[in-house]
Amino acid sequence: MMRPRDRALAQAIAAKLRAVRMLRGMSREQLAELVNSYRPNVWRLESGKHVPSLQFLRDVARALDVSLSELLEGVDAEPSDAALKETA
Repeated sequence: MMRPRDRALAQAIAAKLRAVRMLRGMSREQLAELVNSYRPNVWRLESGKHVPSLQFLRDVARALDVSLSELLEGVDAEPSDAALKETA
């Protein structure tokens, strides 16, 4: 089971990733192909059920044609207490 802080971080990354992917007009399947992964892996990432590795995030950022810092912009590594309560 994921710790509350990890869950909050995973959900914040998921929301940002999903927003950028949709802005690019890309399906999960297309993104999975570009990062040499499987669609279920992208789904798990976008659902906030998995904290991705830095390598995977870098590959996703490249596939979405954004920098890693742009992909993670606005994602707080130390979520607020309110965010932690939402994920508990």
